[in-house]
Amino acid sequence: MARAAIDVAGAATQLLACLTIAVEAATNPPARIQFLVGAQAGEDLSIYDDMCCEGTAYVRVANQYPSFENFPSPDVDAIPCQLQAIGAIYEMGIMRCAPVGTVQSIATPAQWAAANTQMLIDAQSMFKAACCFASTYSEDAVLVGSWVPGGPSGGCLLGTVSVTHQIAGCGGMC
Repeated sequence: MARAAIDVAGAATQLLACLTIAVEAATNPPARIQFLVGAQAGEDLSIYDDMCCEGTAYVRVANQYPSFENFPSPDVDAIPCQLQAIGAIYEMGIMRCAPVGTVQSIATPAQWAAANTQMLIDAQSMFKAACCFASTYSEDAVLVGSWVPGGPSGGCLLGTVSVTHQIAGCGGMC
């Protein structure tokens, strides 16, 4: 029986589906649920749109590497055309608008408390999404990282959770 091809994009799509289910079931779901790409998630805005203040939940493929022998670490002597597994690191994140004050006053403690509560709800949603994702693979093929808060930067708060996944299959980088 032939082994399936290594499919990082398919696994990322599955993680985004799990994130969608988790955030839509939570209080105050973000308006956007999507993929982001690049070295880091960008908090994009225009005259009409603001990814942070509308709320954005995302999945980003942060890294991938040969990892059959040493998962979750990269293999030392991997032969690219004979890969049997890839380690992929996904970043799940949720962006929210940071509390702001006015010209006369700073944001209130109540506004910061509400932002804190929402960030903790978002963290819980990302952990639920990671559990949903992990439930479809063998238990030693998925590692869930810690929740890491970010910001406020440019009026944006961000929380992320990393998911490291070993994807077995045939083929590789050739």
